[in-house]
Amino acid sequence: PYIQTVKPKSVLCMPLLNQGILTGILYLENNLTNHAFTKDRLDLLNLLSAQIVIAIDNARLYSNMKKLSESYERFVPREFLRLLEKKSITDVALGDQIQKDISVMFCDLRNYTAISENMTPQETFSFINHFFNIMEPIINQHHGFIDKYIGDAIMALYPTSADDALNSALAMLLALQKFNAMRISTEQEPIHIGIGLNTGLSILGTVGDAHRMEGTVISDAVNIASRVQNLTKIYKVPLLITEHTYKKLSNPYDHHIRKIGNVLVKGKKIAVSLYEVFDNNPLSIAKLKKEYAATFQQGVAYYENKDYKNAADIFRDISIKNKQDYPAIYYLKRCERKRGLS
Repeated sequence: PYIQTVKPKSVLCMPLLNQGILTGILYLENNLTNHAFTKDRLDLLNLLSAQIVIAIDNARLYSNMKKLSESYERFVPREFLRLLEKKSITDVALGDQIQKDISVMFCDLRNYTAISENMTPQETFSFINHFFNIMEPIINQHHGFIDKYIGDAIMALYPTSADDALNSALAMLLALQKFNAMRISTEQEPIHIGIGLNTGLSILGTVGDAHRMEGTVISDAVNIASRVQNLTKIYKVPLLITEHTYKKLSNPYDHHIRKIGNVLVKGKKIAVSLYEVFDNNPLSIAKLKKEYAATFQQGVAYYENKDYKNAADIFRDISIKNKQDYPAIYYLKRCERKRGLS
């Protein structure tokens, strides 16, 4: 139909062969002259066809390599390669490693199991991927990268600074508020997350065997970050950081932070000092937490010194004035249990 419509005066159509295999077709047309493609010109094009085939094959090879590299980046983050000072995944060898001070984040969906019970498998995957697609760009914007997805949880690394890790966590909580507003508007149940942050010296590298390897980070800092994230369930707060992270912040007074206490986390012989970051709390709640911060610290000190009566009096007073101060309520229950009054 094209030839019938355009009616070119001269047409050339010849195969481009590489070792007898068709690589492409060369099509030329001339709308000014009849018999434009003479035998001499055809012979010249045949001579050039080998170079044309090589150019096409190289272009395809480059395109395939680019697609392969982009596909690998879905499993091995570009930032991971950069830290190992590797240009490509093909340059990475088993056992490559680097030691660096890294902030580790664990972010976990709280009520995911209950929500997913009313979903089909397809809806479940769609929901979790939608959630990850909201959080991943925020992590990248704050110079972090996702090390791995663990079910409905995210493990992210921030090799730049503790400030980037904390600001990323706060931005994720803000994005969650907007996401929940949309869910509530369509009569869906809001979701909740818990985020734990810890900073420390870590070894980032490759582990595995001769046939399979993966990039990961190995350190005590990772284990503690995971435990801290689990403690957000106990204290019913969305964001907890360790003292290691707190001390690495360039200016912690830019945030609303209070010390929760010293907690002996699973697998550790030395207690970990925990801090609650409540920048994202509703203004009225955050204001009361700031107002009674010193009193809260006194209550924690009483509790850690096993003076449960004075501690209970303080936490009772705080929880009456701020009914959504869940760490105070938690401590009050612990005090009453210790005293046998529950």
